[in-house]
Amino acid sequence: MNFKEELEKKKNRVEEILDAYLPQPAGEQQTVLEAMRYAHFLKKDGVLIVNDQRMDPMTVVTGAAEYPEDILETLGKDHKVVSIDAMAEAKKLGNARVFNTVIIGVAAKNMDFKEEEWLSVIEKTVPPKTVELNQRAFKAGFEA
Repeated sequence: MNFKEELEKKKNRVEEILDAYLPQPAGEQQTVLEAMRYAHFLKKDGVLIVNDQRMDPMTVVTGAAEYPEDILETLGKDHKVVSIDAMAEAKKLGNARVFNTVIIGVAAKNMDFKEEEWLSVIEKTVPPKTVELNQRAFKAGFEA
């Protein structure tokens, strides 16, 4: 099988999975959250971390499609789902740029490292003036 055939096969498989999950006709898959689009890659005992910030695609904005309202519930049928509005948490801390650190905190809760180890890594890797903010963002995600 050549590269083009492999790519087409993978594309068809993704569309099959999307069709199984989506409560809408095939061809309107762009209205789905990215978590739903890639959930099939998750291993059986994996954890799906979802930023629960709604971002309407252009098809929804223009009225050509409807946003599926039960995405998290659908994902929860087959996967362990952890949902957080990381952007809202980051804004509560006063800086939307720590969004990713909030997500890292959520992820860390599901890994085999201690919170203190993560906080130490943050202290060693972010600019000194942002250490405290990033550590608070990590804790916000870790404690969510």
